[in-house]
Amino acid sequence: MARIYYRIQPAGLDVSDHASESSDGVIAGVDVFTQAQNVLNPDAPVRFYGDEVLILRADEHWSNGDVEGVRIDGRAATVIQRLPWSAFAELCESTGLQSDELDDAVDLHFEAIWQGML
Repeated sequence: MARIYYRIQPAGLDVSDHASESSDGVIAGVDVFTQAQNVLNPDAPVRFYGDEVLILRADEHWSNGDVEGVRIDGRAATVIQRLPWSAFAELCESTGLQSDELDDAVDLHFEAIWQGML
């Protein structure tokens, strides 16, 4: 089932810029977050990731060996929106929610954009 994913990266890059395969042709994938709260508070300073948040929709993910995120096939993902990290943080803050409630509200917001409802 398709769901929303988030990626912090340098502004202007396409998600396919990060698509890669191992030497045996297995898709290595693109590292993404599954929760808005992880985008707001990643395990390293945001400046190490980049200054833009890509909001993506993809059908499947797999482990990246990190408790913070997962991997998706960037070539099969749909970019819903690009936001400066600061604008994403402001959007999240404007909900007044935290933790799982924040994640659910932000996911629903971007799902509505994808469906053309916003």
